[in-house]
Amino acid sequence: MTSVPSPPELKINDLAEVLQLLRRHGYSGVKCFDLGLYLGLSPTTLDVIMLNHKGDIESCLRECLAKWLEKADDVQEKGGPTIYSLVSALRKIGKNGVADKIDMNKHPACKILACYTSKRSLVSALARLVMLLYEAELIKEMILPAKNQGRALLLEVKEAVCVDYRKLKVFADILCKITTTAKIGNAIVKQYDNNNDLKEVDADDKRLKIYLPKKVTSEFDLMRMKLKDTFFKVGSIMKNNPQSPSLVYLKYVLDSYEALKPQLPQCRDVHDILHLVCDICPLDDIRVLEFFVNKFKIEEAKPIIEEYKKAVEEFKKTELTNCLEEKFSKASPLKCERITIVVDKKANDLILNDIESLSSAVFDKLAQHVRLNVIREDNSFTITCSFPLVLSQQLITVVQSNIPILRAKRVKRLTIGYCTVYEVQKIDDTSAPATIESDEQQFTLSLTDSGLLKQLMISLSVQMINREDEVINEDSITFMKEAESLKEALDTKIKMMNESVAESGELKEEFEKLKELKGIFENQLELFKLELKNQAQADDIQRFFATLNQNLPRIAMAFDSSVTETEGLVTEATGGLKEIREHKKVREVHKVKESYESLKNAMEAVHAYLDKVNGLYQTLKDQPQEVVKDIESRDMESTEQLTDKINKILQDSTVQYAVLLECFKEFATNCNDAQHELTRLKEEAELSQRRAAYAAGGTAVGGVAASVLVGIFTAGIGAAVGIPLALSLGGTAAATTLLLVLAIAFGNTAERFGKMNERIERLKQFKEIQNMIDELNGLTTENIAKVRRMTLSQRIDFAMKMKSTLEQSMELFNKTSFGLKTAEQIKIDFTNKVEEAFSAN
Repeated sequence: MTSVPSPPELKINDLAEVLQLLRRHGYSGVKCFDLGLYLGLSPTTLDVIMLNHKGDIESCLRECLAKWLEKADDVQEKGGPTIYSLVSALRKIGKNGVADKIDMNKHPACKILACYTSKRSLVSALARLVMLLYEAELIKEMILPAKNQGRALLLEVKEAVCVDYRKLKVFADILCKITTTAKIGNAIVKQYDNNNDLKEVDADDKRLKIYLPKKVTSEFDLMRMKLKDTFFKVGSIMKNNPQSPSLVYLKYVLDSYEALKPQLPQCRDVHDILHLVCDICPLDDIRVLEFFVNKFKIEEAKPIIEEYKKAVEEFKKTELTNCLEEKFSKASPLKCERITIVVDKKANDLILNDIESLSSAVFDKLAQHVRLNVIREDNSFTITCSFPLVLSQQLITVVQSNIPILRAKRVKRLTIGYCTVYEVQKIDDTSAPATIESDEQQFTLSLTDSGLLKQLMISLSVQMINREDEVINEDSITFMKEAESLKEALDTKIKMMNESVAESGELKEEFEKLKELKGIFENQLELFKLELKNQAQADDIQRFFATLNQNLPRIAMAFDSSVTETEGLVTEATGGLKEIREHKKVREVHKVKESYESLKNAMEAVHAYLDKVNGLYQTLKDQPQEVVKDIESRDMESTEQLTDKINKILQDSTVQYAVLLECFKEFATNCNDAQHELTRLKEEAELSQRRAAYAAGGTAVGGVAASVLVGIFTAGIGAAVGIPLALSLGGTAAATTLLLVLAIAFGNTAERFGKMNERIERLKQFKEIQNMIDELNGLTTENIAKVRRMTLSQRIDFAMKMKSTLEQSMELFNKTSFGLKTAEQIKIDFTNKVEEAFSAN
């Protein structure tokens, strides 16, 4: 385990600064007694302070902090008087806001981390990273991953970073291994490397440093600068050269490099990609860059490559003794990604080429993935390298097949992560001759070795997380079988250990830890199996947007037709208002009024429904192009937000459609009833008219004087509908004429309602719209998880679909918005005319 630097302790002279710090960030001394307890002061000490400064909170706080800075009582056991222990105590009394502000003010690493703690993708991923977080000492105990565990784990990570700023880099490195969090991990690394405050902290680090002669140090610095300069120059040429490979091609080819795989999706141009490659390249190896330059015949870049290769050849001749403790490449902060090779030789008379030769011989074709970090010397010399965690099993297998080479190269021990693959051990037998053959024996790696099992568990755990983001294939099935085999080996190991665990305390600790790891591994394996089971539906989200693209213009067309048909219905209904205004008897027919009221409600429902549907176009139109970029980089937050909005619109539209149907159903019923009633009244009026004509002596209507007709219309009709009209009007010629006019009015209105009934039958476009919405209504937030399982090419295809959706929506929104405004105007005008007609005297 790496030693954690103790946070700098505060002195009594720092009292004024601590008080000012607390005041500046909003702490006045509330719960001062509790604060003192968590800082390590005894209740007795605190009682005396409270008694001496009764009612004076400020003085109580000052005295409490003074005792803390003087290390009274158990202060040292609580971590001593440090900013970290103060922040920790503030959190325990519920002053999280104050604690966070002090953290960000005094700890630059905490400030960087705070920029990302609200990221949903980060919080949700932490539960799956428990194994790595624990091994990196970022959390205190291993617990089975749970859905709502992310926040608690993040709090532990924040505390670890607060104690040791270097843990932020470790945390970022872990995030970079997972596709869904690689973007955040890279961003943290960049901020960390560019933060001047952290550089100052590093400069103040009092750990042992070995300084080389200036000439040699400058040579290494020069090579590092040359490496970065070479990558930058070639990248600039590639960016402007038409023969250069496309971004998609670069990502596709480099996807085979496990160290790059999670971070490639975030790269936006050639420079981004080459920056990643440069980070994993040792000083003496630029074969990846050379491959692209040669394959695409980028002639302008070839001299730059050749110049660097010449510098490398000279560099490789450097004596090993001049390279000790030098950093050849960035070392992984995780033990599970480090290889150590102990060689039973002195570094004298060796050069860097010898180290390269050893690596090539031992690791075979996988040597390109193994990065030399540093070489140290004691009685023998030790080479430390880094490698991508996911290659653990392949590297272990290759090394096991090259044991004779290890013997020939006088390797004493080789470890890959937690697994000691090869070791030459002394035989405790003084009688044997002092030769290598007799006093040493080779360590043989067992399939149930704890270190091997632990290394493979961590490696397979990370692979499982990343494979959840890929589509199902044969590799996934093979991988699952490997995981099942490892689970069986774990079961065997735990049974073996269980029999002898009582005999050794050290073995018991190893046994318990292995059981915890096994529990987490099995949990992840079950989740992985579930993911594989669901991956058959991985393209559901693609199909959804393909269907959406297909349906958007069809919905817009049906939208336009719906407005036109609605306008036709209202025109018919408005025409009927003429008879209603002119004839009180028609107005007084209950079903007539009910019909118009229900049609008013239907117009409200039409407008509300079309408004919901139009919202779909507006939502898609308003989404920025960032959504498309996020899909390509697997940062799904904006896509999740878009999905939530679409899902809500679809559901709201479905609910509103049910309301619309109910309104039309009610109107249709009322309309039908009104038509029947008006027809009955028309027939009754005609019958009464014939009786009245007979009573008047058969006077023809045509013979009635104009003055009589005027008198009839100004006098009013009289009795309510339902009383025999003949009795109500009497048997005069005027009555005969009035009954005829009334019969015509009833007949015209009935005919109008008949036409409205026919118009209702034409309103099928609303159903067409809803059918297309129902087709889309399967979209839920869970579908977004399927986007993360897509391959790079699938995501690019999906991004193109999304882009097409956005562009199409922008074009169609103008059309649907105009239709919506028309529907709104129809609703307003019709409502006003109905109210005016039925309020007539």
